[in-house]
Amino acid sequence: MKTMQIRSLLLSALIGIAVAGCSDRGSETPNRQQGSGLSSASYFEVATPVKGSIFSLGEPIQVTISPKGNAPEVDSVEVFLDGEKYTTQTELSFTWDSEGAMVGRRIVRMVVYSGDKKEALRFSTTLKSDIVPETWGYQVVSRYPHDTKAFTQGLIFQDGFLYEGTGQVGQSVLRKLNHQSGEVLLQDDLDATMFGEGITRVGDDIIQITWKARTGIVYDYNTLEEKSRFTYSTEGWGLTYTGEELVMSDGSNKLHFLNADSYVLNRTIDVYDDQGPVKNLNELEMIDGHLYANVWMTDKIAKIEVETGRVLAYIDMTGLLPENERNGQEDVLNGIAYDADKKRVYLTGKNWPALFEVQWFKKS
Repeated sequence: MKTMQIRSLLLSALIGIAVAGCSDRGSETPNRQQGSGLSSASYFEVATPVKGSIFSLGEPIQVTISPKGNAPEVDSVEVFLDGEKYTTQTELSFTWDSEGAMVGRRIVRMVVYSGDKKEALRFSTTLKSDIVPETWGYQVVSRYPHDTKAFTQGLIFQDGFLYEGTGQVGQSVLRKLNHQSGEVLLQDDLDATMFGEGITRVGDDIIQITWKARTGIVYDYNTLEEKSRFTYSTEGWGLTYTGEELVMSDGSNKLHFLNADSYVLNRTIDVYDDQGPVKNLNELEMIDGHLYANVWMTDKIAKIEVETGRVLAYIDMTGLLPENERNGQEDVLNGIAYDADKKRVYLTGKNWPALFEVQWFKKS
């Protein structure tokens, strides 16, 4: 059974004042040059926001730098948000309009210039979602047989067939199925030491990630023969494709976006609702421009806005598989596949006896 590893989130930390020097004010990280720089003394500190502050996305945030008693006259202040230049001004305070930012932990860096000297200050704060997620329900359209030995970790629907990636060491496979009968049409077994995880299709390839081996496997879409492998730096849980990037979950509230050709990490975003971080994100699926994620060990599916990381809705799948058909182990909901041609959603779970075609609807 997978051991859940939950990263702790630093809500709002005021990081110590750093000093450095540079002649180029357009760079976020100044480099010391001969004849310029600061003494070891610090003349300024961040007064607001106070340590521990949490804001909603779009909320105006007042940032104030407070000079100490012997502070020199300020020429200008450069402000960087998450490494990007935000503004240059002469005042020691400004209002950060967080509209359009990403949810999660955001870094604000300020460089105060006084003559030929400068002082860098930096703090972090947390933005949670500014909306209350909608609640969706479901209705079952059809029920089909599913292999109870399949520890489902990844699920996709392509060209009329179901493709499934399964987990457990020594039992992990990638296979092509007749979704109506459950018949296995093609199968490739993973190395006996690997724990298979999410899958997705990119062009003529199917890609499967692994849990702790941190290895991705690239297969030929038509034959399921292995073509190549790549590595990544986190655990691998769920995987999907936006049409431009691969998206991978790692069991936390983070989503990692990889280049679909080189598999290099492009960026990482946090996922938050109006209460805080949404952890245990597992199997993933892109449906009509939004990301859907199983929340591990629950009967909930989160609908996520890819641009911001906000949870737009929770789909309550309670009762999809009755308790008397479960084995009482880790047989939780995990597996979302979308038939884009016919607009059909298929769901299953780990070691479930059934695959369901469902329709979702808004409840509130």
